[in-house]
Amino acid sequence: MAAGPDAHDRVQGQRCDAIAARQRLADRHDLDTLARVGACWRAGWAAGLVLAAPTAWNLGVLAVFNARGDQPDHAVRAARAALDLQRKLGTLAERHPDWPSMRVGVNSGEAVIREIGGHGHVAYPLVGDTVNTGSRLERLAPAGGVLIGATTYEQLPEGTVVAPRGGLVVKGKADLVDAYVLLAVP
Repeated sequence: MAAGPDAHDRVQGQRCDAIAARQRLADRHDLDTLARVGACWRAGWAAGLVLAAPTAWNLGVLAVFNARGDQPDHAVRAARAALDLQRKLGTLAERHPDWPSMRVGVNSGEAVIREIGGHGHVAYPLVGDTVNTGSRLERLAPAGGVLIGATTYEQLPEGTVVAPRGGLVVKGKADLVDAYVLLAVP
């Protein structure tokens, strides 16, 4: 019996928040600096963040909240973690002002963990529009800042401080996207 297109899905339609953070490093730093930056960033991150494979091009991280469906406050957790990440990286940046600043994007919605690959290499990436949009928001975030999607913002408590960035042109989206620079979460 042939497997259908969803035969390798491990999690389907899970409501989650994805934090995408990355710094493009190409042509700006030597390999020794890249190794030191990566080691310091890894040491300073909160539990639950997963380091993507660093290359000479990018150093990235993807964190997922509510992957098991047991965190009803997942958007708040993700927003606070993103701000905490930037605070920790800000402290690191004070000691190393020549190192690059990181941008963080947070987006809420459904995502799928999907098995890809074969014949010696299998990976289980988180995929879907939520992750793609989070990545696009990360690229549009201010250096050293956090940019969140509208769905994430709608789930945050009263008293959350943001600066609206409406009508963004986002790759892969036909319509303009509303987002918010996250400044504080109570």
